Amino acid sequence: MAKLVADRAMNLTLGASDVALLNISDSRASLSPYSLYVIERGGEAVLRFIRWGARCHYLVTDVALDDPTAWEPIQLSSEAVKARVLWLGRERERDLQPQRGRFLDDPISS
Repeated sequence: MAKLVADRAMNLTLGASDVALLNISDSRASLSPYSLYVIERGGEAVLRFIRWGARCHYLVTDVALDDPTAWEPIQLSSEAVKARVLWLGRERERDLQPQRGRFLDDPISS
């Protein structure tokens, strides 16, 4: 579990103080364009979608999802992918009953 901080580039997906369940065991096994990942970049950890191109991978934010010219090119090493986000719980909805969060990935997938 990780408590998240606000990220302006990911406003549609994340909010300040959201909580995430992270899969650190097989996050590098097979990347999916539909999954959200924890990526180590420049000494910090960010949550991003990953897309791949002919020469590099791209880190993609909510605001740039439909604009490939705004994707951030990166030479993505297997060590840079720290985890796959499986579940997000919303801090701003914590008073709603029941607050179950939402699954972003099949929690029992192989």
